[in-house]
Amino acid sequence: MGFDIQGLQITQVINLWWDAPTNPHVRYIFQAVPAIILWELRKRRNAIKHGGKMSHMKLMYQVMHTIVMFMKVRSNFKYAPYEWSELVQVLQVYTPKLKVRQVLWKPPERGCIKCNTNGASRGNPGRSSWSFCVRNHSGNIIHAQAQEMEDTNSTNTQAEAMAILQALKFINNTQSTQVIIETDSVLLEKVIHKTWEVPWQIVNVMGGNMGNYEQL
Repeated sequence: MGFDIQGLQITQVINLWWDAPTNPHVRYIFQAVPAIILWELRKRRNAIKHGGKMSHMKLMYQVMHTIVMFMKVRSNFKYAPYEWSELVQVLQVYTPKLKVRQVLWKPPERGCIKCNTNGASRGNPGRSSWSFCVRNHSGNIIHAQAQEMEDTNSTNTQAEAMAILQALKFINNTQSTQVIIETDSVLLEKVIHKTWEVPWQIVNVMGGNMGNYEQL
């Protein structure tokens, strides 16, 4: 990475590595490298301690293999060299490909209302907020609401769930019988349709509250 680590303690090396100037698109990959190295060193130590063998060359291969697998899983890298110097060059010039997809909002039929919900967390977990808006068949907004969550360590999933819950509460008070709810959360969509199990982080919201709105 281009810096001298002679005479430094391991915590100093990790701190130096963590703040090293790198490509911001893949900074998290560089920052994960020390942890991967330590993990593979520990695996080698345990293997030798229990009668196994692992050469230095095998150790270095395992480190590079884990880094490459990490890159492919997190950033969908199609190709990643196993030579460290080449790998650094690939990462330093990497630019993610932007995927653009047109999303059209379709109004509901006459007599029906549509509610769009969203939730977000800064840090995940961190400061979070939820929001929703309700529109009629003409696309006119009937009601919109947003609020920051009291829990400053909420997650995206918790914020998304709270958005849907608050939307259901509002809709229930309008006495509307024909309602469409749209969410950008695949997880919440699967949970509400009981395709997936409820995550423990939102079990109180989904089980204790949303169960009262199943008729909607």
